[in-house]
Order: sequence, then structure tokens, then C-alpha cells
Amino acid sequence: MSDLKSLEELRKQLLDNPTSLSEIASEFGVSRNTAKTMLRKLQKDLRVRIETSPGPRGATMYYIPVSLAPYEHEVQAEEFALISDTHFGNKYEEEEALDIFYDIVKESGIKTVFHAGDVTDGIDVYPGQYRDMVREVRDVNDLIEYTIKHYPKKRGITTYAIAGNHDVKLFKRTKGVDPVEQVSKRRKDIKYLGADWARVKLKNNIVLELVHPGDKPAYAKSYKIQKRIEATPFEKNPDILGMGHYHQSLFMEYQGVYAFLTGCFQGETNYTKQHHLGTSIGGWIIDLETEDSRIRKIKPEWVSF
Repeated sequence: MSDLKSLEELRKQLLDNPTSLSEIASEFGVSRNTAKTMLRKLQKDLRVRIETSPGPRGATMYYIPVSLAPYEHEVQAEEFALISDTHFGNKYEEEEALDIFYDIVKESGIKTVFHAGDVTDGIDVYPGQYRDMVREVRDVNDLIEYTIKHYPKKRGITTYAIAGNHDVKLFKRTKGVDPVEQVSKRRKDIKYLGADWARVKLKNNIVLELVHPGDKPAYAKSYKIQKRIEATPFEKNPDILGMGHYHQSLFMEYQGVYAFLTGCFQGETNYTKQHHLGTSIGGWIIDLETEDSRIRKIKPEWVSF
């Protein structure tokens, strides 16, 4: 009962309609454990944002809010850069390329960079990761200090970042230390937007959504973007979607959303070689023309290294 058709039916049922686990199990004729599995798959496979609320007799109610999530920040920008997966602390990080990219951004007169997660490489995220770390990094405090010291800092440029799966896993292991949040507290040019996902309102009410999934790449680069847009109610989709994590670059327009895979600034690691995962090193520079809450023109430029 966890095929795509059933998941789509569950998604529609939960739209702004708090439903208990028992009600889901009854509706689909499955056990409570299977109902839990369906909820997990809805979140993981279709990247649907499910929220909870208290129900009668202590039951947990699950629902998908129809209204747009609040904006973490408002940035009055029509020109900005979009990057991801810098993985600071890993010896395969492309720090020099990232620094050059920031120089290009500065020379272009752009003052805003959006980062779609995995600012750091985290600690003990995968087996044998210690072999891939730079000598200066042995624990979370080292990682934070290293990132503060080495992340590019260019006068007049502000970076808005979310935490990715590498960052978040470190948060779980250290029982509350979020490296991206800690870096932002000591770097005034880096603003923290939260973990995994954030929305930003740009000039003329254009909505930019940053997301950092935690799953494996699909057979086609566009697949994850398409499924996320399809699984989101039309009125909740952003104008621009920046998706990190996959270390690939892509620009496409799909169902009215201008969507990007944001690339990375990390070279091939032992992990990517073992799993035959390619990398696109670089970042996007995006120029918009907007009017009356609409994008009239979009000019994306991929800067490759």
C-alpha cells in the first residue's frame, strides 16, 4: 500500500486536514505500522512537508498545511548567486574555486549568495570519513573554527545558508550543536536560515525556496526536482527552487517553477568514486527582471570550475 498512487491519495487526504494514525490505517485498510511507513515515504520519497498537532485523547494528528510557510528572511534582490555543498573540513573541498567564485560575484556587483546546505562536511557522517578530513579538524569545535577561518569573506557580500544532511547529522550526534548556526553567530556576513529547507521573499514578492534532501540521486538529474514540484500543491510551489545535495548542476522550468540543481564545491571523494557519483563543481549567477509578483525574465549563468 506504499506505491505512488497510494501515497498521492494520502497526500490529498492530509492537505490541511489533521488525521490520526488510526484514521489513516482505517482509511487505507492497513496496520498502524504500515500507516507509519506510508507517512515516512511521503516525507522521504516525495519530500512532502508533514506537520503534527495534538488531537483527542492524546492522539497525534498529521497534516500538510495548505498555506505558505512563513518567510525566514526577506531580501530585496533581483541578482544573486546560488551555491551548495561546500563541505568545509573535507580535504576534497574546493576552497580556492569557491573563493574565485565569490570574487566573480563581487565583480558582477552582486551582494547576495544563497547556500543550499552542507556548508560543512560534518563529523562521522559515513564510515571512514575521518580519512577524508583535513588535519585541523578532529571534532565539532575544530570544524566550526575551520569553517569560520576558511569560508570566503568578501566585503559587501552576505551569504544566506541552510544546513544540509552533513550539517544536521552532526547536530544529532552532538545533541544540539548546529555548525552552520554557530558559524553564522561569529560571521556577520553569514546568515542562518535553518535546517534542510527555507523560503526567502525576494524583490516584488518573488519566492525562492532552498532545499537540501538527504536521499540518493535518481537515474535522471531532473527526476527529484519534478517529483518535489508535483508533490507540492500548486499554490505552495515557489517561483524559484534551489536544490542542493546531489552535487549536480541543472536549470529547468517545470510547472511554472524555475528550478536549479545547485552544483557543489567539493571534488571527487572516495565515497563518490565508490558509488560512481559525478560532480559539477561551480555555482549559479542569476539575474531576474520582476514585476507585480511575476518573473518577466530570468538569466541563469553557470560558472564552472
